[in-house]
Amino acid sequence: MNTIVKNTKSKSADAENNAGLSDTDRQNVTITHSTRIESDPPRASVPAPTHKPGGVFERIFLYALRNNQSGGLLLRFPDDSTIVLGHGTIQATLEVRDRRLFRHSVLFGEIGFGEAYVEGWWDSPQPMAVLDWFMRNHSQSPSFSGGGVRQLYVNLLGWINRCRHYLRSNTRRMSRRNISDHYDLSNDFFKLWLDESMAYSSGIFLAPDDSLTQAQQNKFAAIARKLQLHSGDHVLEIGCGWGGFALYAARNHQCRVTGITISREQYDYARNLVQSEGLEHLIDIRLCDYRDISNENRYSKIVSIEMVEALGREYLDTFFRQCNRLLKPDGLMLIQCIT
Repeated sequence: MNTIVKNTKSKSADAENNAGLSDTDRQNVTITHSTRIESDPPRASVPAPTHKPGGVFERIFLYALRNNQSGGLLLRFPDDSTIVLGHGTIQATLEVRDRRLFRHSVLFGEIGFGEAYVEGWWDSPQPMAVLDWFMRNHSQSPSFSGGGVRQLYVNLLGWINRCRHYLRSNTRRMSRRNISDHYDLSNDFFKLWLDESMAYSSGIFLAPDDSLTQAQQNKFAAIARKLQLHSGDHVLEIGCGWGGFALYAARNHQCRVTGITISREQYDYARNLVQSEGLEHLIDIRLCDYRDISNENRYSKIVSIEMVEALGREYLDTFFRQCNRLLKPDGLMLIQCIT
């Protein structure tokens, strides 16, 4: 609900609130709201801490969370000692089962916090309430990306993570390794939870009862419509995955598609799929880094579906310069990305 405060005076309120003021002071008083606002509202009492922190990562974790304002989080340790983080009424209880929780959360952020739960290093009778507490205190929480730890110890964690990121930066060799570590787990694994097209990106749900398969087809249709695909097109798909969009475009618009990936598992799967569908005359799947695509061919359309997130900020200029070289002057390019 929106509240609009107008600069008008209430006679009764003026009479009550202006009592004891000089004439000059009364002329300068305007009552805009009759509700009294406490400058320091009372806080709910919380149990006194009985836990003594130990270890550098535990201290960093607790120090960063100590002043969270949106409710309290009770931490209970294996020796049954407790400490309350934040202010106000306790919203949830986190049972610390293993102190490796702190190191893993500090070094690996929200992913580390989730992994610590999987490992059994923390538990809670209300795990969703714990996550809700962290999310409501997002700007100060070290267990969620972009939190208050950045302000600690001259960005200790940021420095560590920058070093780790640098060691895995997306050079040609490291890109192949990074992709292999993720996408080459096995095609059978991804089949367990992706749709029939093996689309590993956000779908478009046009109706509440749309299946995942339908949502991915909706997305492919939207991309094709925006690219204005037709039979005369030659499309370059950078990061073609398992070939879902390439098959859609060739089947429905009879255009040529060159799809590139640096995942061996995806490459083998997509090539076999193209052959089984009899679309070799329209679809060419290549095991190739985008930086190594020959400039001899220029494409009327370029599409990249949730691939640019993996580039790394330092390689964005390289990516777009290469796309500019490969796209025909009157061509169209579409990028779907996670922001």
